Amino acid sequence: MTIRETKVTKSAILPLSQYLLDPQTQLRQARLLATLALGDLFQNEGLARTADAVAACRALVNVLEDQPTEEMKVVAICALQNLVMHSRSNKRAVAEAGGVRVILDLIGSSDPETSVQAAMFIKLLFSNHTIQEYASSETVRAITAAIEKDLWATGTVNEEYLKALNSLFSNFSRLRATEPATLSIPHLVTSLKTGSEATQEAALDALFPLRQAWSACPTEISRAQSIATADAIPLLQFLIQSGPLRFQEKA
Repeated sequence: MTIRETKVTKSAILPLSQYLLDPQTQLRQARLLATLALGDLFQNEGLARTADAVAACRALVNVLEDQPTEEMKVVAICALQNLVMHSRSNKRAVAEAGGVRVILDLIGSSDPETSVQAAMFIKLLFSNHTIQEYASSETVRAITAAIEKDLWATGTVNEEYLKALNSLFSNFSRLRATEPATLSIPHLVTSLKTGSEATQEAALDALFPLRQAWSACPTEISRAQSIATADAIPLLQFLIQSGPLRFQEKA
């Protein structure tokens, strides 16, 4: 993209955002097109870092609050993923606009694609400590519920849910000793037993920070978590002996 093209496309961000924030904008097809346009723009990392991108964060959260179609939900979430991937100020803008609460609701969506995209967004949103005050045990609980639903529906788990949990457990040690973290372990163990190689690796990655925290946890928490994890010991022993090298190290 040339400098001239970048300036032209950058100038479109604020009008599109204002259009989506305008309560008079009711036409769904027009809102979808504006959301798609923002999504396309923010595939460019430079545009996602501009000052106007903060307004776009608020606009896209507003789209998600407005009970859109599943298609528009996915488009808006994907645009938000691009916005928060490289920008701390965008993470803050999303959180302050109520985006965390909205995304947690969408993780529980009956539409699998919407739910998975929401989990991917949580992983990106909490990839560092920028909005650490918004990382809560309720986030862990929502993802665990989605994992349980996925297991009941398909017998396996989409690895993106597990990666979202890993992001939370790895970056926010205070979440490791919570009841929702303990309740997630049986589902992580089931994912380890029944999933693909990628799912197994993601489950191992999510379990690892929990195991690391046991020495610092209250005794009753570490005991409950170790009991919940014990069911995975035979498989872990097998992975140590026969699994891929990276699995052996993690197991």
